[in-house]
Parts: sequence; structure tokens; C-alpha cells
Amino acid sequence: MGSCICRVRNAGNHDLSRWLLLTRFEKLTWTEFDDACKKIARFARKKQEEGTKITEVYGIPRGGLGMALRISHLLDIPLIVDEGKISKHTLVVDEICDTGKTLEEFARLHKENFALVATIYHKEGASYTPDFYLKLKTDKWVLFPWETAKTTWMEDE
Repeated sequence: MGSCICRVRNAGNHDLSRWLLLTRFEKLTWTEFDDACKKIARFARKKQEEGTKITEVYGIPRGGLGMALRISHLLDIPLIVDEGKISKHTLVVDEICDTGKTLEEFARLHKENFALVATIYHKEGASYTPDFYLKLKTDKWVLFPWETAKTTWMEDE
């Protein structure tokens, strides 16, 4: 198996991308990303109906930024880009909670002074659990629509 991987890795970019997508990656499409943002927006609306006040959305840089922008349009609420303006009425979003360290540190720094946290992916056993997530992360690397297998592969090594 090792020699097969080496042969494919040294092949052309098309072969590398195809191998990576088939063996190491779970690919999220733009359509799936948009559907996920809509589901998170529905969750936020439901929480608002239950009494949680959500007046703005903040995306954890870098993966949560696109989500926050889309969700701000879906909910017709402002997008917060200045972390200092986060309030107890802020919906915080990120694309993935893998180890949980990013969201755990965020919560510690903000002393839980935000409304809710929502992610697309969450890995069981992470040190932080979002209030809402759509999918359990597997051991495969998630390839988001704004990424490429080649750039993700290079960043991962």
C-alpha cells in the first residue's frame, strides 16, 4: 500500500486530487454549505422564538467568516467583524469543531458572553461542544468548497 500511495502522490495534480478526495477527504459542496447555513439560520430562528435574543452573528476566522456572512443575510441581522463587539446576543459560528480548542479558547476569552455557538461539523470527544451542529466529523479531513485538495494537502503536511 505504501508504494501505491507514493506512486499516486508523485503523479500529476489531477491524480493527486482524485486520490486525496477518495481516501483522505470528505468534500462539502457549495450547495451543501448553503444548506448547512440555512439549517443553522433555522436553528437560530427557533431559539429566538424560544426567547434567546440574537441580534448579530460573528464568524470565527477563518472558516467561520463565510458562514457568518451567509447567515447574517438569511437572518437579516448584522455581521460582526470586530471581536470586541461580541455581546450576549451574538450567534457565533465556525465551520468545524474538531479538537474543540479554538472554540474553548474563544469561550474562555469571552467569558461565555455570547448567545449560542453553531458549527457544521463537530467531532465527538472535542473539548468544546457547540450548542448546535449538523454533522459528526469522521477521521477524514473535511474539504470545504473554498479549499482545494492540493492546498489543503500542502497545509496538512
